[in-house]
Amino acid sequence: MNFDLSFSPRLPGQPGSVRDWTLWGSAFVLLWSSHSGRSLTNDADAVVAWLAAAGHLEGRHVLYLDTELHWDELLHDGRRFIGFAPGAAGLGAAMRIARERSG
Repeated sequence: MNFDLSFSPRLPGQPGSVRDWTLWGSAFVLLWSSHSGRSLTNDADAVVAWLAAAGHLEGRHVLYLDTELHWDELLHDGRRFIGFAPGAAGLGAAMRIARERSG
């Protein structure tokens, strides 16, 4: 699977832990860490709250690239962070796992 990703502009209130992000269709939000200050995993509550306030969570999985270049998921209830879920080394595989997880 070939992914041509274009990053979204910084938004007001965007947590410092988020370097780049993009919406991938109607099913995914993809995040990359800033690698300075707090990590995405340590800032998960703020990241999910920011995405919810911006209207980007409804029906979407939130995948992030960790420091080991592995795509994992920030789980949410549509408004707040509720946990982490393992993904995969490849983005396509991580998307497939996230979709299977949600049924």
